[in-house]
Amino acid sequence: MKRFLTVPRGVASTNSASSTNSNGRVAIGRGGSIGIRGPIIAISITSMVTFGAIYYSHYSQEKDKRVMRAGVERDKERLRIKKLMMTQQQNDKPQDTK
Repeated sequence: MKRFLTVPRGVASTNSASSTNSNGRVAIGRGGSIGIRGPIIAISITSMVTFGAIYYSHYSQEKDKRVMRAGVERDKERLRIKKLMMTQQQNDKPQDTK
């Protein structure tokens, strides 16, 4: 609820919480404007969303890197076993003697 106080024209108000309308009346107390809190809230929310996006992106990349590295390790092990089996099969074959 605004309370009004009539101020003569030309007299500046020193109260930072008051504002003068066109009739020379000063509204004392909280005005209808958001003030400085609006931009601070907007910057805070934007910063949190940005930080969350960066954190998620980093986490996702690290997870993908671990999964790909595990795939490479599995492939190396599979090739090693396949090579070992092929050498054993070659050693088990009887040699042709003429």
